[in-house]
Formats: sequence, C-alpha cells, structure tokens
Amino acid sequence: MKPVRLAAFAVVLGFVPAGSALAVSDAPLESTKCMQFTAGASDWLGCMKNGVSIMSDDDLYFAAYKLETAKQFDDALVFLKAAKNQGDVRILTNLGYANRKLGHLDEGIAFYLKALAADPNSVTTREYLGEGYLEKKDLASAEAQLGEIERRCGKSCESYTLLADRIAKFRKG
Repeated sequence: MKPVRLAAFAVVLGFVPAGSALAVSDAPLESTKCMQFTAGASDWLGCMKNGVSIMSDDDLYFAAYKLETAKQFDDALVFLKAAKNQGDVRILTNLGYANRKLGHLDEGIAFYLKALAADPNSVTTREYLGEGYLEKKDLASAEAQLGEIERRCGKSCESYTLLADRIAKFRKG
C-alpha cells in the first residue's frame, strides 16, 4: 500500500486523529466522511460499508482486522467477502479467523487450509489452524502445526510461542 493511502486509511480507522499532519485529501470520499465517527462504532461501520465498493483489498483487509480486534466478526466478514482477490492469504486467513470465532469451526479450518495451499509458510495461518484443531479437541493436529511453525521460524517466533502456550493450557484441561 502506498504510504499516502496508508496514512489516509489510518486516519479513517481512527489510528490518527482527524486534522493531524497525516490527514490527507486523496482518501475516497466515503472513507474521509467516516472520520467523524469512532472507528468500530456502529455509525463508523455503516459509513464504511457504504464505501466498500471503492475500497482496495488492502483497505478492506485493514477494516476487517480492526473489526476483528473489536470482536465484530460478522461485520468483518462483510469487508473480507468484498475483497476482489479471494485467494489473498491474508483475506483467507481472516475469513478463517472470523468464521472460527463465530463458531463455524469447520468453515474456518477450510479457509485456513486454502490459505496454506496458497502459502505454506504463513505461520500466522498455521497458528490459527492449530487453535482451531484444539477447539475440535485434535491435539495431534495442533501439535503438527506447532512443528511446522518451528521449522519455519523457530521456537522464539510469536506464532510458535502463542500456539505452544495454548497447547500447554489444553493439556492441563
């Protein structure tokens, strides 16, 4: 994403106060008018949904990520499903994450597997897939994902430590 566009989107999502030095005028009309609302709030969401058709896949991904962070998984799916490149690993992984968090475990795992088919080295996807397997009470498959993460980034990377911690908690019951 171009720095100016990223800066504009940061303002839209509420990462930067409106009127700051990073506020730029080339953001899409729908997005700039959404700056008056608090990111993630219902009025912001309604405004942003009106601009979905003109948003880039990067913008859609970042909007969905912001909504997932706020545990608004149904709303995040609106943005993820609007992405033009449904084969993008980030989009597939987040479709998996939102579906899993909504209780659609098998659908979430299917999206993770599609993401890994596109990029077997995505350790974040592997971490989330391992968590999904734990939710299915499939410890062996979760441990297999942990091993794959270790091969790709070692035991000190964040995805490894997060999944290892979840596996340890799972074992304790």
